[in-house]
Amino acid sequence: QKLTISVTNNGIGRKSLYFTIMVNGKKEYIHRTIMKKYNDIEGFEIDHKDRNTFNNQKSNLRIVTHRQNSINCGPQKNNTTGYKGVTRMRKNFQAVLNIEDRGKVYMGTYSDVRDAAIAYDIAVKEEYGEFAYLNFPEATDEEILRVKNLITKSKKNNRTSSYRGISRRKGYKKWIAQIKKESKMEHIGVFDTEFEAVEAYNKRAIELNLPIHELPVT
Repeated sequence: QKLTISVTNNGIGRKSLYFTIMVNGKKEYIHRTIMKKYNDIEGFEIDHKDRNTFNNQKSNLRIVTHRQNSINCGPQKNNTTGYKGVTRMRKNFQAVLNIEDRGKVYMGTYSDVRDAAIAYDIAVKEEYGEFAYLNFPEATDEEILRVKNLITKSKKNNRTSSYRGISRRKGYKKWIAQIKKESKMEHIGVFDTEFEAVEAYNKRAIELNLPIHELPVT
């Protein structure tokens, strides 16, 4: 059958080209045609592992959720830093990972854009594993370890917490707990310790049927 090429808008400022084919009088993406021969793909998307939409070998295709598919995409064209998960903060660069249903996780602020990009890579790989798009997949173990130390140092020196939804304002000794539900941020309370804030977060998360934080056993 005759193959055609279609342009699809996959997000803000991002367009992709896909091969399409006519099936029973309807135009269908060839990567979906291939995968539905082997699996039930209703309600799922098909991801190209190497992000080459013309590479439709079965070994390069996998069934994913919409979020997993978007995680394997590179930076949007309106990204001014050129690196996914990195935004400008005046003269510095901030690493941010947006996790579905849980909000944004800040991985610190850096003077070097490469450090910020690798900080994002570390976070997204821990959260999404094989589906993660990495800014620097060639980063060495030594470099990753160095940036991990920078992340730890940043969290100690700034208001960020290692727990999602927990923060502390600069110069403010108390901890703030917030939780995100259906794109709305809910203020839970202010606490003397980070541990108390996390406990309050977990209590509210259980009520909202959201994931909780694992606390160390004492």
